[in-house]
Amino acid sequence: MLPPQTYTLNDFVLRAEALKAEDQDEFHQFILTGQVNGENGHQVVLDPIRNVLHDDHSISIARDYDSLLTFQSNIIVDCPISIYPIPNPVEVLTTSIHLQYPIVKDDVSYVVQKTHYPY
Repeated sequence: MLPPQTYTLNDFVLRAEALKAEDQDEFHQFILTGQVNGENGHQVVLDPIRNVLHDDHSISIARDYDSLLTFQSNIIVDCPISIYPIPNPVEVLTTSIHLQYPIVKDDVSYVVQKTHYPY
């Protein structure tokens, strides 16, 4: 068992970005499990309170909600929102990100679609 080490959300993102540039396997392990291997190996414990925003801090959030209106007939919010029916072309994928992955079961080979998310 690895010893715990507290990270802020910013610490976590910075470490993930560094690992992404260095070693894809370590990057994936880090973002999925929070484990850091090596001489100073540890288990990440996120502390989001260390980066808490105060009530007087303004914040703007943009999200891509597929089929937003099918989720709820009454969208309940406590502040103004804007809904754009057409996504920003800059934020839309222009090429396929689907990969094929072979699986063998009972001596029969199947090819399944594996979705790959670009980093």
